[in-house]
Amino acid sequence: MLEPISQCGMLKIGYHRTYSDSAVYIRQIQQDVIILAIHVDNFLSFGNTQSGLKSAQKQLHETFEMKEEDPNWLMGFLLVRKSRCADQSPLTLTIHQHNS
Repeated sequence: MLEPISQCGMLKIGYHRTYSDSAVYIRQIQQDVIILAIHVDNFLSFGNTQSGLKSAQKQLHETFEMKEEDPNWLMGFLLVRKSRCADQSPLTLTIHQHNS
């Protein structure tokens, strides 16, 4: 049975809360570092490797009741990253707010 996201649940799967922000969790397994920022039922996930991030997301979905949403939208904001064509390195990040 899946459970809602909780501190106890996060500790069970190897994350620990940061001292500076109680809504930010970190986990390191070998070279993979995963950072989760949680706000109510929204979270942002960051990782230093794509494989580590995908593995962490899979584990989170298996442990907690959650759904995957469009990663370009966060709390009513559209995040748009524009890259250079040749090397795909980040060029700009634009934030748009949804008008109701």
